[in-house]
Amino acid sequence: MIKQLIIQLEKIASYSKWGINRYTKPYETIVANEIALGEITQTDTVLNIGCGSIPFTAILLAQKTGCKVKALDHDKQAVKNAKRVVTRLNLSDLITVYEHHGESFDEYSFDKAILALQVSPLQEVLAQMDTHEKTIIIRLPFAKYQKHYDSLPEGYSIINQVDQPMKTFGRSVVVKKL
Repeated sequence: MIKQLIIQLEKIASYSKWGINRYTKPYETIVANEIALGEITQTDTVLNIGCGSIPFTAILLAQKTGCKVKALDHDKQAVKNAKRVVTRLNLSDLITVYEHHGESFDEYSFDKAILALQVSPLQEVLAQMDTHEKTIIIRLPFAKYQKHYDSLPEGYSIINQVDQPMKTFGRSVVVKKL
């Protein structure tokens, strides 16, 4: 229920500049922390899975580092909205939005990835990635929200992390396959 509410709010907010800015603002610190955690630079191509109608992670990555971002979402309307938002913010040269499920994105080459909290099925998405070669950052839910979101599957270890100032997730982690 929480995920669906957030998805609907984001879709509505994506239609106004005020909504886009308001929705993106709380994530500035989070994405800045993830940029530092993943050592993301202008030379990187970052895969953002679960971008939503307002691809705030992709937007902030592009604005703060100048990196290229490949943003994925499986929701057709969210992708349409995200493309409109990226165009409106004049970021089309840095961000490309794709309609695709995260567990089947073979054709997208990338150096680093950031997976949204709502990415599911997380185990299948991670199975598509070569976590030995890439920096994969995942947002993990607080224990009280674990029934609403996927947790880190068995067979993966956390190799670095940063605490995050969010109500639904308290940390972003870099993971590797065991």
